[in-house]
Amino acid sequence: MIYTITLNPSLDKIMYLKQLKQGSDNNAYKTVYDIGGKATHVSVILSKFKTYNVAMGFLGGRNGQMVEKMLNSSGVITDFIYDNAQTRLSTLLRVDNEEGSYLITNKGDGVSRESINKLFDKIRANLSKGDYVVVSGAPPVHFTKEDLNEMFDIINEKEAVLFTDIAKGFMQTAIDAKPLLIKPNLKEFYEYWNVESLDKKDIYKKMLSLNDMGIRYTVLSLGKDGCLLGFKREIYKFNAIDILEKNDTGCGDCFLAGIVYGLYNGYSIFNSLKIATSIASSKANHEGCAEVDLNQVREFYKNVAYKKIDV
Repeated sequence: MIYTITLNPSLDKIMYLKQLKQGSDNNAYKTVYDIGGKATHVSVILSKFKTYNVAMGFLGGRNGQMVEKMLNSSGVITDFIYDNAQTRLSTLLRVDNEEGSYLITNKGDGVSRESINKLFDKIRANLSKGDYVVVSGAPPVHFTKEDLNEMFDIINEKEAVLFTDIAKGFMQTAIDAKPLLIKPNLKEFYEYWNVESLDKKDIYKKMLSLNDMGIRYTVLSLGKDGCLLGFKREIYKFNAIDILEKNDTGCGDCFLAGIVYGLYNGYSIFNSLKIATSIASSKANHEGCAEVDLNQVREFYKNVAYKKIDV
């Protein structure tokens, strides 16, 4: 079984504008709502690929109900803890003739101690040895590093297989839990090492040092430049797919979903990363935060290659 845990989901309000100018009345000509929260996107992609999974975490209020309804409509089984605090609302601005999105997020109101304990009890009750667990995204207000560490301890005590994509000050806590895989992007990688930039050789060395800390697969997302894999004291570079980008929001989450899907179904890490690259590229070519074309994914897969880097 695969479980995804989104500790701080959001309802994404996506507004489409002809232009975005300071001091002007920037009217949105279209507004849609989508699922927000990193691991929720993993669940949606897994469901698209007919891989049974359960989405867990915290939801609250009308926004939370909308998120859960959209997840269920995407074929995702949900088992969230409902908190009194409203699920946060994030805003994405998509401007015509501009690549990428303007993402405006808020921290939300946090969750109660009672809800945190209920989630821990749910994890204890449901997890079994060998289950895959994806924990992705920053925790909400009131959910501390100690709480995160306790949650990881429960997952490890159950002998489940842990995947993490957590930054913003919590990456060390994730690394200490020794997940099978971590997937920072370049910005998060620099933040973890407290530097503004690194040359290629130093990036490789630091990736391998994470392997030495007990992380089997260190995957560094490079966006349009592909990704790097640190594995068994070796570095591999995967190319990206050249596509017309329509919305980059959620690409990293869909990328992680591809890796989880591949490994869960018995593919090697190399083929899993080819799948992941193909899914993320198709997602970037679509507007929805977890929207992909399965035929496009199959075609992209043929064009993903990798090579070993001399370190």
